Amino acid sequence: MYLIIVFILLFNIDIFSKQYIINNLNNKKIIIDGYLSFFLTFNKGIIFGLLSNNISVLYILPIITVIIILLLIIELFYLRNNKLLDIAYILIISGACGNFYDRIKYNAVVDFININILNINLLICNIADIYIFFGIIFIIINNVYIKYKNINKY
Repeated sequence: MYLIIVFILLFNIDIFSKQYIINNLNNKKIIIDGYLSFFLTFNKGIIFGLLSNNISVLYILPIITVIIILLLIIELFYLRNNKLLDIAYILIISGACGNFYDRIKYNAVVDFININILNINLLICNIADIYIFFGIIFIIINNVYIKYKNINKY
């Protein structure tokens, strides 16, 4: 039950953050210390705007997203008993649902967080992307821990 509550909370934080940016930062840019800035952009492609000119992405990506979300939900609720993986999957599901919602509503994903180091724009993302990133990091940490634990058994 707590996983559903966490999902609802994370999903709403993502959606409200994007709506706030749409309502308040249209044609504006906020720069923080030269390394971080906030400005509104709509990403029609996949990560980092790749394939944004490929119209088939707009039709294939939502289908793939739904399949991944369903597989993660099955894994989360029926096959796992690992708290770190539970957190990882909820983060990924929340992020994927947030970006999927954008694709349905705007026909693109709302991005607004720009990370800039040495005057190089490294990436532009949103809260949902951050959820997905940390979910993947937690899965990697879990897998490394399990391998380390199994190596030390023998």
